[in-house]
Amino acid sequence: MTGHDLSKEGAAMAPVLFPNIAEHHAARIRLLKRLRPLLNSPEPFKRDVGFFLFGVTEALRGARHA
Repeated sequence: MTGHDLSKEGAAMAPVLFPNIAEHHAARIRLLKRLRPLLNSPEPFKRDVGFFLFGVTEALRGARHA
């Protein structure tokens, strides 16, 4: 899977992982703090997790993926 595919999967899972709208902002802040090291990691698994979490954070923000 490409990074874009993983990000779309993360966006699709956001409502399942965080069904309570009130938790979206706090969850997004926590995830954003962890994103950069994962996306810059030399390990492919960590980068894949980073792309997935990027999709989750963008969905929590309200952004739509193409």
